[in-house]
Amino acid sequence: MALPGIGKTWLLCTFPRPNILDFDGKVGVARNPSFVAKYGIRSIEYQTFSEKTRLHGYIASHNAYDDACRYFDLWMAPGKRDQFDTWGLDSGTFLTEASRAKALIVLGGAKRSGTHDSAMRTGMAVMQQQDWGGERSLTEQFIRMVKDSGKNVVVNVHQKEILNDSGMRVAVKPLFTGASADVIPSMFKDVWHLTVQGAGSTLKRILNAEYDGIHIVRSELGIGVIENPDYDSIIQRIRERSTLATQQAITAVGASQDALVPAKTA
Repeated sequence: MALPGIGKTWLLCTFPRPNILDFDGKVGVARNPSFVAKYGIRSIEYQTFSEKTRLHGYIASHNAYDDACRYFDLWMAPGKRDQFDTWGLDSGTFLTEASRAKALIVLGGAKRSGTHDSAMRTGMAVMQQQDWGGERSLTEQFIRMVKDSGKNVVVNVHQKEILNDSGMRVAVKPLFTGASADVIPSMFKDVWHLTVQGAGSTLKRILNAEYDGIHIVRSELGIGVIENPDYDSIIQRIRERSTLATQQAITAVGASQDALVPAKTA
């Protein structure tokens, strides 16, 4: 998770043979001269999903969510699924908009949601409780479907700050609706936070996977903090941690075996 423009898509594009479900329209970062200078021209499969019909500036018919599901099914079919290694969802936050459009139009039953009818008349939508539930359900189902594909999976998401009554920041969480902000991260072993330090020639991206009491992050792999992260540096850190864990395990076994050897007496 990160603020917009921090480099989430940049990082995703460094993963092996990515296939990106693009709801943000930011995949063009792979043509950025700085990206090309460092990683070359990469082969990236992707498709951008957006709603095609609007009235009063509001979505009049849904298609983005279903288009993304069809694209996923197409690439998971035999003969296609072996042509890529990584599913990228960019971003989970904008996926919620596609989920919302489908929920308002379809999940209202035979009659469209009252929220949607109001939007069509006035251009202003006031979400009702059942609409939020429909959006959450569709978003969580979609992400679970991608996660269970057997591929590497990277879900980019914007961040939201939780403030207490005094206006102090008490948590930074993924920007999803309601309980999805907790439910979706629980599906994954690793949740990372990306930020930047400096600017211009001194700019550094910082990937943090260590919980600090504020940022809701974690890493089962224990990757810690990585400067200017990309796929290779993340894998290198994982290997380093794996080697260290193996050495610690060998040392612990040796110590326990020594403890079982009877003491010799003179």
